[in-house]
Amino acid sequence: MFRDLGGEYVERIDVIGNKAFINFVEDLEKIREVKMYIKLPNWFEVDTPVGKYNPDWAIVWEERDEHGELTGSPLLYLVRETKGTTQLDKLRADERRKILCGKKHFEDALGTSYKVVASASELP
Repeated sequence: MFRDLGGEYVERIDVIGNKAFINFVEDLEKIREVKMYIKLPNWFEVDTPVGKYNPDWAIVWEERDEHGELTGSPLLYLVRETKGTTQLDKLRADERRKILCGKKHFEDALGTSYKVVASASELP
């Protein structure tokens, strides 16, 4: 799959065989506020006290009003982890710990919005 940004393809997104990622990308393509998104590569890792953590997505969000016009608000930079549930207690313990560490890293250390989502409709 490719993300079309005004007629230019930025990068191929390798989501073959991952139905959840394919659905997420298809939904991202329908959201006008999504200016750009990147499936973070496997080498993008955050060191945590419980091991290396690789979040799923980096997203640039551009606010629009009810008429679809740009609001002039600053761009939002989002990091999103896609899971089948947003209830962390339903995840494996090691996965839950890495997500909590990732949240601390992105929000507290970098000031970037971080969230676990089950679908693109939960953005921003």
